[in-house]
Amino acid sequence: MIHVVFSSDDRYAPQMGVAMTSILLNSRKSDELSFHVLSDSISSESTRRLLLLRDIRDFELQIVDISGDIRKAIGRINTISADTRITEAAYYRLLVGSIFPDLEKVLYLDCDLVVLGSLQEIWETDLSDHTLAAAEEIMDPPLHRDSFLRTSRYFNSGVMLFNLLRWRGLGYEAKCLAVPDGLLGRIEHHDQSILNYLFREGDVRYLGAQFNYMISFKEQFAPSLNPMLKGVQPRIVHYAGAKPWHLDAWLDRRTDLNSFEHYWKYWELGPWSDMSPIESFRKSDVCRYLYRHPKDIPTAKKRMQELKHHQAFLESMSTPVFASKRETG
Repeated sequence: MIHVVFSSDDRYAPQMGVAMTSILLNSRKSDELSFHVLSDSISSESTRRLLLLRDIRDFELQIVDISGDIRKAIGRINTISADTRITEAAYYRLLVGSIFPDLEKVLYLDCDLVVLGSLQEIWETDLSDHTLAAAEEIMDPPLHRDSFLRTSRYFNSGVMLFNLLRWRGLGYEAKCLAVPDGLLGRIEHHDQSILNYLFREGDVRYLGAQFNYMISFKEQFAPSLNPMLKGVQPRIVHYAGAKPWHLDAWLDRRTDLNSFEHYWKYWELGPWSDMSPIESFRKSDVCRYLYRHPKDIPTAKKRMQELKHHQAFLESMSTPVFASKRETG
């Protein structure tokens, strides 16, 4: 059984649905999948939609209702900023050892990604001598690295395989909750900063870039890191920077829309396919964005036409994809 853990509030449930759709459609027949969702706000409607994914193949689903005790436990280390992409749910992954006391291993995945192959290979990664397996951060170090940690390698926390036996045995959960106050006042990347601080001496097995292929705005990639991505065939595409469902990312001339192709595919095949894939698509939002970024106007005109075509396609579907499948099957 492959145990996959997500951490999400209800606002991010559609993106999590895209990730789950991609996992199920690209899994092997022999894969047994169990999804665990850490949340304090997943609605019954979102749960109903997620369960529609069983039309693809069977899987287990556990919605783990985060208790007040857990929220209280992370209260001191919760350094959420004004960046609304970061929510309290990001810190729940730090307590996986106690949340799943009977599991020996879990694969944590961020919601803003799609999986293009079976998870079996990453699940079978040898962690006999390591507590974590994760991929190196490939974004521009000056923008995305907490340089004061003085670590030679820095990993991204969006895809992590946990050896829970070592995690519990070495007391990492307690260490996460006890990081120095001085660190909390300086960190830029929340739970990722805390984990890199604790694992700065090692104990991480580094995965290949194909298992966490990060997508962002073009200028945010360091030229020196480009060889890391050359020839890589992504297995997990992680929208770590530019989000396909954000109107700003769609209109921004720096965005390579080809990188969003996988996301749109699994959105249209997923349980939220009857809804708009773009958040807050209103004329006022477009005008506000172009007022702030006039250089993007030529690009935006072309992309608006593409978006209208995409919206028309979705609106032409009188019923959600999964409802249609059940009626015709």
